[in-house]
Amino acid sequence: MKIKVNPNWTKEQIRNFRQKLKDNNNYCPCSIIKDKDHICPCKEFLDSQELRECHCGLYIKVEI
Repeated sequence: MKIKVNPNWTKEQIRNFRQKLKDNNNYCPCSIIKDKDHICPCKEFLDSQELRECHCGLYIKVEI
């Protein structure tokens, strides 16, 4: 399994989202919780064994 940026996002969407992350100290802007488990990409997504998008949609897991 490999994690990569969602190919359905445009470069502008990626840039805007990453700016939101930067403004939020790399905490997921989709979560109100600010702890180490919610730094993007979040622990829930990293620990999952499913091929899917993260909660925010920025990252996806794919087969290698």
